[in-house]
Amino acid sequence: MLDSDETVYYSYDDIWIRKEESDVYTAGMAARILVDAGPVAYISFTRNIINGSVYKDEIIGSIEFLGSFFDIKSPLDGVIVEVNESITETPDLIVSDPYHGGWLFRMELSDPAELLDLMDEERYLQCFM
Repeated sequence: MLDSDETVYYSYDDIWIRKEESDVYTAGMAARILVDAGPVAYISFTRNIINGSVYKDEIIGSIEFLGSFFDIKSPLDGVIVEVNESITETPDLIVSDPYHGGWLFRMELSDPAELLDLMDEERYLQCFM
């Protein structure tokens, strides 16, 4: 569950993003998509993306659940600065703790004003719940 003081934005591809410190943003998979997903078989990223530029909606990885598959897409343009290594060792963290321990990657945004192109939590819930 989210802490009440956290501002989270969502892409239409069910990726959430929130500001952490200075210019770093953390991204992960929205909890609503995980409810019926089942156990995670594996998580992979398409290439060595750390310190690499990515573009909005670019597929940067994938998550395979038992019976389904999910493309990990960058929610905005930027540079990936960290990948959560814990989820490769314990992939079910993205299901059990999607907004904290189960985050996917951290990035610096090319233009933080583009956050306004995403949905806030209220709008996301109205669209998808």
